[in-house]
Amino acid sequence: MDAHPVSENKSCLSPNTPRTEFLRECGDVYGCQGAVELARSRDLSRLRESTYLDFAGAVPYTDSQLEETLKNLSSRIHFNPHSAIDGSNREEDAARQATLEMCGVSSKTYDVIFTSGATEALRMVGDSFPWLKSSVFAYTQDNHNSVVGIRELALDRGAAAMSGVVRINREGAPEFTQTSEVLRRSPASEPSTDGPHLFAFPLESNFNGARYNPELVNAVSSNGMRMIPPTCTPPSISSDNTTTNQQEGTNGAHFSKNWLVVLDAAKACGTRPPDLRKHPAHFVAISFYKIFGYPTGLGALLVRRDVLGMLRNAYFGGGTLEMVVPNQDIVKRKEGHKGWEHGTSNFLAIAALRTGFDRLQQLGGFGSIDRHACALAKWLSKQMIKLKHSNGSSACDLYHPGAINFAHIDTGDHPDQFDGGGAIVGQGPVVSFNLLASDGSWVGYSEVMRLAELHSIYLRAGRFCNPGACALWMGLQADDFVSHHRTGHVCGDSIDLIDGKPTGAIRASLGWCSTFDDVQKLLWFLENYFVESAQENECWDALHLVEGGQQEASHNGQARKMVPNPRLLSTPNQSQEETRATITENNPNARFTPSLNMLEGGRAISLIERTTGKIGHSASVGETCAISDEGQSAHRPNPWGGVDTGNWRKAGHLKTLVIFPIKSCGAQAVDSWSIDSGGLLYDRHWALLDVQGEILTIGKHPEMACIKPRLDLKTRTLTISHVNRPNSITVSIDQEVEPCSCPTKGSSKDSARQWCSEAISSWLESVLSKKCTLSVFSGSNRNQPKCGVKDGSIQGFSNKGGVSLISTGSVLGLEEKLSLKSRTKPSEDLDMMRFRMNMVVDVGVNSHTEDRWGVFGVGDCRFRKSEGCARCDVVVVNSDLGVKDGKEVLLTLAEYRRDGGRVKFGTICVRESGFRVAVGDPVWIQGSSW
Repeated sequence: MDAHPVSENKSCLSPNTPRTEFLRECGDVYGCQGAVELARSRDLSRLRESTYLDFAGAVPYTDSQLEETLKNLSSRIHFNPHSAIDGSNREEDAARQATLEMCGVSSKTYDVIFTSGATEALRMVGDSFPWLKSSVFAYTQDNHNSVVGIRELALDRGAAAMSGVVRINREGAPEFTQTSEVLRRSPASEPSTDGPHLFAFPLESNFNGARYNPELVNAVSSNGMRMIPPTCTPPSISSDNTTTNQQEGTNGAHFSKNWLVVLDAAKACGTRPPDLRKHPAHFVAISFYKIFGYPTGLGALLVRRDVLGMLRNAYFGGGTLEMVVPNQDIVKRKEGHKGWEHGTSNFLAIAALRTGFDRLQQLGGFGSIDRHACALAKWLSKQMIKLKHSNGSSACDLYHPGAINFAHIDTGDHPDQFDGGGAIVGQGPVVSFNLLASDGSWVGYSEVMRLAELHSIYLRAGRFCNPGACALWMGLQADDFVSHHRTGHVCGDSIDLIDGKPTGAIRASLGWCSTFDDVQKLLWFLENYFVESAQENECWDALHLVEGGQQEASHNGQARKMVPNPRLLSTPNQSQEETRATITENNPNARFTPSLNMLEGGRAISLIERTTGKIGHSASVGETCAISDEGQSAHRPNPWGGVDTGNWRKAGHLKTLVIFPIKSCGAQAVDSWSIDSGGLLYDRHWALLDVQGEILTIGKHPEMACIKPRLDLKTRTLTISHVNRPNSITVSIDQEVEPCSCPTKGSSKDSARQWCSEAISSWLESVLSKKCTLSVFSGSNRNQPKCGVKDGSIQGFSNKGGVSLISTGSVLGLEEKLSLKSRTKPSEDLDMMRFRMNMVVDVGVNSHTEDRWGVFGVGDCRFRKSEGCARCDVVVVNSDLGVKDGKEVLLTLAEYRRDGGRVKFGTICVRESGFRVAVGDPVWIQGSSW
């Protein structure tokens, strides 16, 4: 398998040493004696061009698994197990036995109940547990939501619930420091030591791979727990695995009797299942797809036989009874798992488990797999810690126990105690992190994920259904979750930063078929896109001097310096030497690097001249040349009246003016248009909503680009057509419409109104193959500021207020970079609509001059720059074909247009005066903004 590229210009990732150094450290455990590389080449062909790092989400299945399963299913009849004369099924029995052996026990002490997954297994425990008003459900704050959900069942039955951080004190007894008050819905009585009580914790955290001490099972079962009331400040976990605000020996109620333990082993079973002989938890939940990928929708609940009888199984379904009298209250249930697997089991999926367990044995078993995966995680963590910006600041913030000193975490059998008495005893093959810019501001994880996907790197980002771990490791509190939700953030969305702070993390998880090349590809990606080099900072230092120290405020409200195109260092009449003099005049130590687009002979060399090789070639219609004579010499006072605040000059003209009547649909080019403080009239004034109230976007539904709306203000109509459909549909823009039946999601506005028209909905469904309806923005909230917008007001369903603008020079610069990467001539016309900008201005070939405009004019309208226009994967969508074919566009922008972690191209501006703009209007800028 070909190795992934390794950076050649960073000392910590020298191409001459990484693999050798890694094998020197971990060669004896890496690769499962060559079985991994062999499997990757022969049995996982679909991963050859991909870097899969989401084993905590799902383990890749192998080709041979599918082939052997298909052979098994096609070679014999698999009948309903209930149809067997004796009710037995050999394949199910073998699967139960293999599951028990995986956990080191037999059917004498444990039973296996097949479920639809670990979530269903946990729900079964909560639903059938014999809760009393004296019962307590205690769970570590680091727990999957499927565990926390048991809380609702406990509270509904009158029991108490509490979250906390657990540790083992010097006497070997568990102490549970509450991170919440005691939760109770029935105030009739207080929790008592009588129980029965239930304690839940993960064997391995799905958030960051922290491995909890399995001795907690024995300690809690034997000694119970001392419950320590919460302190003023919620506990948190530091990088050295110590828990803050936890006072050993603090007085608290000691619940010593009747504790049962439920163990969430879903994540752990991917590489290191529990040893139930040593740590006999009462209930263990697992999912098989997290072990060997296939089948999905199948899990199990392992239950100790001595407690199975205490569970309350109210419902009964087919196959669970020995006898029932239908017209009397007489029923006799089957014993063991047969009394709990309601209805027909997923017997075909169960039959596929055998090939999965066989694959594990071929790799040498779980011990070999765990050592292999942890060796890679250890290497990845160490190298990520070494990633530094040129100013010495860290690029990665890792959320790991012992992340700073990973040597404490072994790759073999971990000791019983990691920190001399804590609950966390080791680290699984997971690296969870966030990225930092050189100034210490956070990089949004959504931007990282978009770029990673374009490189076929598959990670996971967010809270991973474990907000409790996010709170502990990232310092979040309950109020943060509530405020985040109020601002519109919900689980699974792409809102990654609120008030400049991350709402979640990025997770790279490794497994049995991970390779060194996978790890190096991720390191190369992080370094290439998110580690700022000295050269980048030098460019910005130079620009900082030329601009007099002006900086742009980033989307998170902190000052950030975007990585610029070095051609901005020149002005239209400066040579390279003159530019060098300008930069170094007040700073003799400043360094200067000539750009690709520097000026020769005192004038700009255009992209057309460089491409054709004809110096002095005149631009024909449609071409863009250097700044015109008029642009060089025309001076005028402030064209908007009042006190003249600077030397204004005519820089060019408005080349293209576009509105997008329906959010995420096609553009409508106009010659002139009305504008107000919110933006262009009717821009993104309509949107398409699905049946759940979600706004459809072009990022998720690229085919929306083929829907072409046309707004006619004379007839007061909106006509919607499709490039591949002969028919269209027309609606009146003055028609009264009904309020939406559900709140509009994906937007801060909940007052949208929709056409309850079967004709409109049917037409939209016919072109998008999705049920949706047309919605119009309610004008009542037009001037209500939207969260995250610094200036201006909301314009319809726009993500940002104001007007978007870009220069032709910026697009030409991007074309040039694309051509250099592909070693071909630049395309004649990079699709402007790919960037979905309202205004395209022709101000010459110099790229990104619009970045430096503070206040500028277009015709008789005055604008003020608000912020850079953040780009996402929308730019990869072909606006004519409605397909994602422009991956290289976003990747190229990410290489030189990063603002921290965001890619910015063009600007968002706010109209301050004037009421109409038109194609051909002159563009006015101040001399200092040139």
